Amino acid sequence: RFEDILFEDRGHFERLFPDQPGSQEERKVPIRGLREIQRFGSLEPLKHIFESNKVSKEDVSRLLAMERQKSSGKSEIAEHQVIRRKLHDTWVKSKNKKGDALTRQDLTDYNNAVKIVTDHRFLSARVRLVDHVKLYSACMRLFGRLVDFAGVWERDLYFVVLALIRHHNTTPDAIFSERGVDRFLSGQVVDAYRGISDPLIKSEVQKIFELDPQANRRSSDPQIETRKDLQHYNPLQDGSQQARAGTFNLNEYVNRTHTLMSYDRKLKNAVSKAIIELLETSENMKLTWECDHTHQLSDARIETDYAKHLGDTGDQEPLSSDAYRSWVTLLFNGATVN
Repeated sequence: RFEDILFEDRGHFERLFPDQPGSQEERKVPIRGLREIQRFGSLEPLKHIFESNKVSKEDVSRLLAMERQKSSGKSEIAEHQVIRRKLHDTWVKSKNKKGDALTRQDLTDYNNAVKIVTDHRFLSARVRLVDHVKLYSACMRLFGRLVDFAGVWERDLYFVVLALIRHHNTTPDAIFSERGVDRFLSGQVVDAYRGISDPLIKSEVQKIFELDPQANRRSSDPQIETRKDLQHYNPLQDGSQQARAGTFNLNEYVNRTHTLMSYDRKLKNAVSKAIIELLETSENMKLTWECDHTHQLSDARIETDYAKHLGDTGDQEPLSSDAYRSWVTLLFNGATVN
């Protein structure tokens, strides 16, 4: 049950997400994104992260206390949102020379209000499971970016075979088995490659794409296995070995995609660059790796970006919580981050 995986106390889940009209399944899984995780069978790869970081009783109590209405008619968080807005308006007026500058105490009050509002936003995202859906979306988005490279690899394999056919002044009928011709003409280039009967052309393809000449259908080539895992999202399926063991590691698939694209240095370098750029644009996080002499990436480190307040006079606001940043780091390293 979702509530047992995500919360220390099922009662808090039911308090935060009371039953709504609809089917029994919709009442128990309140957020559309969570239902999608269940529907598409992608809970297991993230389950070990969620179970080892359950929403605690203290988290729920602290959030509800911040949102509890006071005798003034406003909650603690609402009061600090008002303070932040008023002091920001005062700063804007002073910047435009239409009002007095902020005092030292005003600046302290503003920074304190920003800190409390930010803390509430992070806490609410965790307790109300927004971070859980966000992590799933980030995982699918990052893995999907690697899938793009698998598509490029297939495209290049197809056109290299066409180029070799032209170079050797032959035809598909002459170099493929009958089954291979059908696969090639329908765009199933991996199956078509297996059906190449011309030893010279097949050896040239193997050399270009670093394919194993000893591989067969029972002992598949590592490159083709990588393409298969990426195209079919295999590691993210609940039945996968990694999912069952709770050891899904995105870093492994970045490295495998690196190797897949090794026939073209620019494409190989583009793999890590694409992941770095996607994480920065979609999650406001900066990713760096260690790189060994074989160009294998390891020890992913992730830092969050910050927003500036009041020009350079206010404190910087982190755009992601430390807890969520550690979850994203777990996607890459597959181990608990302190």
